[in-house]
Amino acid sequence: MTGYRGAPDRRAQAPLAFDAGAAIGVLGGMIGPGGAEFRLPLLIGLFGFAALSPVTTDRQWAATYTPAARVRSWAMAARTAGSTQ
Repeated sequence: MTGYRGAPDRRAQAPLAFDAGAAIGVLGGMIGPGGAEFRLPLLIGLFGFAALSPVTTDRQWAATYTPAARVRSWAMAARTAGSTQ
């Protein structure tokens, strides 16, 4: 089913998109922050998104959680190093 100018009809894909997103979220959550990287081929190939949109969003999220994870890691390392006797 297509919408405006042959673009995929997003409303018709909503249930499939929800199920695919839930599966990717669960698998990505079990693997870790980088585990959901396989969502990009799904968004681009199955749902017909232009590559720029998911890749840009992915870079924005990485710019957020990577520094946060690094700070948390440093804090945990400092606590662990301070507790040795």
